Amino acid sequence: MAAKPARVRTDLKKAANRAGKPQRKPVSAVLDRDPAVGIAAIVRDTYLAFKQAIHAPLREHGITTAQWQFLRVLWHREGLNQNELSARLRTHPSTTVSALQLLERNGYVRRERSDTDRRNAHVFLTPKGRALEKKLIPHAAELSGLAMRGMSKSDVAMLKKLLSQMMRNLDGTGHTD
Repeated sequence: MAAKPARVRTDLKKAANRAGKPQRKPVSAVLDRDPAVGIAAIVRDTYLAFKQAIHAPLREHGITTAQWQFLRVLWHREGLNQNELSARLRTHPSTTVSALQLLERNGYVRRERSDTDRRNAHVFLTPKGRALEKKLIPHAAELSGLAMRGMSKSDVAMLKKLLSQMMRNLDGTGHTD
């Protein structure tokens, strides 16, 4: 199992080199030296590291990281309409339409007009889109395992709790449930 995380790190470095971009030090690397670095910068760098690391496996299937987010929602709940997808993913409706058009063109999803409101389209996975779950989720699980290495289960639970609380605070709800 130790070989897989090394592959993910290698893919990350290869992706950065292919893009012709020099690898910059993430904000988290300077955290110890600069306590003024904000949590938003650390969260952003973590997101970008995840995004960059998952890029190669997604690319093998012609999927962008934006489309990946839509697939993940649909793997758990098909039949949502485009507005519901936009709300769940916090994306602009035009972004949702573009992503779904590409997923549909690539044969991963199909849209069906609502019987009750013809303006509404519900999104369903095709067999090809459903099969993609079995191919891509292992990469995501591997990446999550790499990211959480050295953390206890209670550390991970606390991290999830704190990040969820931050999202609720920023959404204005502030509920602690």
